[in-house]
Amino acid sequence: MEFILCYIHKKEQVWEEIIGEDAMNVRLSEICEETGLTDDDIMVFDKESQW
Repeated sequence: MEFILCYIHKKEQVWEEIIGEDAMNVRLSEICEETGLTDDDIMVFDKESQW
């Protein structure tokens, strides 16, 4: 599965494409640690359901 992560960092919207659920969960944790955001601040979309 492919996922799209979307969040606001330093007043800019950031979009990331992640392949795999495990990789997405790891990246969510990294983003939270790097930016101080919480899971609630990050939107996660299933790429296939968006198209």
